[in-house]
Amino acid sequence: MHILLVDDEIHATNALKEFLEDDYIITIRNNGKEALDFLKQEKVDLVITDHNMPLMTGMELIKEGKKLFPDCFFVMVTAHSSLEHAIEALRTGADDYLLKPIDFTELEHRVLRIKQLNSWKNAKALKAQNLPAMSKMIGKSNALTEIKSFAQKVADAPTPVLITGQSGSGKELLARAIHEVGKRGTQPFVAINCATLSEQLLESELFGHEKGSFTGATKSKPGKFELAYDGTLFLDEVGELAASLQAKLLRVLQEKEFYRLGGTRLLKTNCRIVAATHRDLETMVKNGEFREDLYFRLNVLRVGTPTLSQRPEDIPLLVDYFCKQIGAELGSMSQLDKDVYEHLSNKEYIGNIRELRNEVERMLVLNMNKPTICLNDIGQPSAQVKQPSKVVEITEQNQDELDYSIGLSNRLDDLEERLVLKAFSDNNYNQVQTAKALGITRGALQYKINKYSIDLKKNAA
Repeated sequence: MHILLVDDEIHATNALKEFLEDDYIITIRNNGKEALDFLKQEKVDLVITDHNMPLMTGMELIKEGKKLFPDCFFVMVTAHSSLEHAIEALRTGADDYLLKPIDFTELEHRVLRIKQLNSWKNAKALKAQNLPAMSKMIGKSNALTEIKSFAQKVADAPTPVLITGQSGSGKELLARAIHEVGKRGTQPFVAINCATLSEQLLESELFGHEKGSFTGATKSKPGKFELAYDGTLFLDEVGELAASLQAKLLRVLQEKEFYRLGGTRLLKTNCRIVAATHRDLETMVKNGEFREDLYFRLNVLRVGTPTLSQRPEDIPLLVDYFCKQIGAELGSMSQLDKDVYEHLSNKEYIGNIRELRNEVERMLVLNMNKPTICLNDIGQPSAQVKQPSKVVEITEQNQDELDYSIGLSNRLDDLEERLVLKAFSDNNYNQVQTAKALGITRGALQYKINKYSIDLKKNAA
């Protein structure tokens, strides 16, 4: 949480800063005008302001600040003899007040209460926004840009779409994006996982059933094809469909009509089919496990979702998104240290985006009370091979490399940047070959490009 302290008495703001800075981001301004200018430039969660200040009083700051930034919390600090100022501040829009001299225990309680209110407000706002699927496709990689473009192009077509890709790579999210950006976006999006239900239950879920059609069918029930009429039916893991259901699905795709289980009335549907699978349908067709005619009917518009390893530059952006999303749900405002970003970019994600989200959630849950999560807080891989020590002989030629006067961290960063630049130069500025030469992933290399502001075009020229 970002707190802005406003007071013309420097010793007062310094005392508050010293008390709060271990748990919060603190900024100090010495009068109301400077504070208001800062609020217009940076996002602040809480303003703690004195009343008597030059240029602009605390009362004026609260009145103007609440008008411009209604989501920001304001607390007025005033003397016992000026309690009427606190009451007036509450009427003006202040969220709370503190009396001088400030009791630090009371201050801690007030700030924690506001932090909880702020977390609840953020969580409620995120839930209320219900961001469309396209906005949840986080990243700027070419791979992601291409599938977003595909979604835009095919959105209004009635033609079936087949989405292939590994588990956790965002197939359902892409299906929702295709639905939402098209003319069917105001109609239902109905999803069903073909791998989680038995054949009979899946048939009932897809086509519906009439009362008495099987044991336990005590009343009639519409199926997904009826519920998705004029909308989109998403068939996740379509490769798991039994042979009998493949034939019935093909008929619906061709004729746009079907019967409920146990029913005699022919029903129509105008839904668009979007199917997804992580399996190799071509091989399944060759092995007789999937109908060839159904495969060709589904495979008219086809797109593959990229794995996370194919879009490493998106990992830091996804981490930021998940931190905000999960942090709002948990009421945690923890920040991640830059080394944690590098650690996450170096990992291999078999479960793709879903696994990355789980990793971020684990870190936030286990470190909820820490304002900044560092590499030591998340644990290290247990199996690390310790390399044998090397004896380095100090000579006149390498003496300058051992200059530690600028600080060890700066020296290591300087050496790392030079090594990365040399690797790029030796490999014709090819990112894949450079990452391989350095023994790191492309995600880690992308992190270092951003860290050292390396201009590949300029260097390559």
